[in-house]
This record gives sequence, structure tokens and C-alpha cells, in this order.
Amino acid sequence: MKIFRWLLLFVLCVAIPAAFAADVKISALPAGGAVAGANLFAAVQSGTTNRVTADQIATFTIANVTSGLATVTPPLNGTDFFVVDQAGTVKKVTADDIASLTTTNINGPTGTAGGRETWQTLNANCAGNKTATLATCMTTNGLPAGTYRFEYTVIWQQNTAAASGIKFMVGTDSLADTFVASWLYPDQGTSASAGTADQLIAATAGAIYGHQSVRTNAATMGPNAAADTANANIMSRLIGVIRITKPTGTASLYMAAAIGASGGITVASGTTLNLRRVL
Repeated sequence: MKIFRWLLLFVLCVAIPAAFAADVKISALPAGGAVAGANLFAAVQSGTTNRVTADQIATFTIANVTSGLATVTPPLNGTDFFVVDQAGTVKKVTADDIASLTTTNINGPTGTAGGRETWQTLNANCAGNKTATLATCMTTNGLPAGTYRFEYTVIWQQNTAAASGIKFMVGTDSLADTFVASWLYPDQGTSASAGTADQLIAATAGAIYGHQSVRTNAATMGPNAAADTANANIMSRLIGVIRITKPTGTASLYMAAAIGASGGITVASGTTLNLRRVL
């Protein structure tokens, strides 16, 4: 009898209160840290309480949320927004914000590169050059160390009827251990370069491209002999690859032009650079 009383006392005073004490409100639980994919949660499945992981919940959420969304009707607008997790905080960004991470557009002779790809366009003629001294027409700043492919599509004019030709240079103010560049232009020659750039070649058999090429940073390409017509647009391409190993100063890429002899030349509005960082 005494044993029974002690047992009853234990149940009333210890076991039952302990059982009720284990039923703790969620708000009374200690705060947790960052949730990991393997953390466990309770889920009732077909009337049975099972455990599931955070990874399983995430997979279910993404699959069901995205499947319920309508397909985007292109084109996207720059003000369309997307949800991102930025340093643990959910925020919204626009399509323009995302584009700026990959592409930068510069309207003018000087600007700062950004993202993986930069497009730069002269919005006015570069000052005419009547000397044989190279004058910078376009500068692109802010290049970190890396390998770049560049292509200048240059529109230029010979300002006098007298043959003067043109010469170009592309270079960087930083240390570069790799530099190769070529200047290409439509040439009047049909079997060999004549040295005269001609933007109105209509020969049935076509003609050839003249070119000058270098493998040294800031080395001059040209001059050629002349343009076919004074004060008329000629298109040339300056293409190449540069690997900047140690940025210094403005870490810039620049393009310059000068006459080959007498007269003058103008690099015209609409001249464009496409600069792409490949590594």
C-alpha cells in the first residue's frame, strides 16, 4: 500500500507536470540560426506526422510557385522588376539593373567600362587632325586586370583632295603582357593592296582588304596612301586582343589617329567601340 501511494504521488507531482511542460508554444522556443538544407521540420502527410528537410520544402516551393506564373511576353521593359536575395535581404531589382551588370553603354569620347561588355560611341566628330602626331579620339577607363577583345568600327574622312592617308594606334596606359591588333579597310586593289581606302567598290569580282598589324602596345598602324574621295566617309575596323596584368592610372584603352602626310583627317561621329572582357 505504501508503494502504491508513493507511485501515485510521483505520477501526480512529477510525471504529469513534466508531460504538460513538454508542450511548449512555438513563440516560447529559442531563436534559431540560419536554416540549413538538412534541418528538419514536421509535416502531416496522409494523416501521419513525418519529418521533411528544408531542401525538400524549398524544392516544393520553387516548383509550385514557378508553375503558377504566366509566361513573360517579350520584350522586357527596363523597369520590369525581379526579386533577389541581397546579403540575406529580399529586394527587387529592375531589368535595367540586371543589364548593367553585363553591359555598359557610353555615349561620348570618354567613359568608364563596366560589366562584361562595353559599347562606346562618339556622339560628335573627333577634333580634326592636320598633323602627323597621333591625337586620342576615344578613351575607355576603369579596366580591371583581365583579357579583353576590342573592335573599333571607325568612320573617318580625308579632308583634302591631296592624298594624305591615315594612321591609327590603340593602346593602354597599364602593363599588358599580350597585345595584338590589326587595322582593316576596303582597298582599291583586286590582287594586291593599293593602299587607297575606297568605300564605293563595285567591281564584280570584288576587291581586297588592306591591313596593317602590330603586336606591341601603342604601336602605330599605317599610314596608308589615301582615301578615294575627300570629305566622304570611309569605314575601317581596328580589332585586337589585350591582356592587362597590372592596372595603373585610369587603366584605359584608347584609340588615336593622325594624317599620313599633308592635309587633314577627321574621325567622325558614330565611330563605335565594342569591348568585351573574356577572362
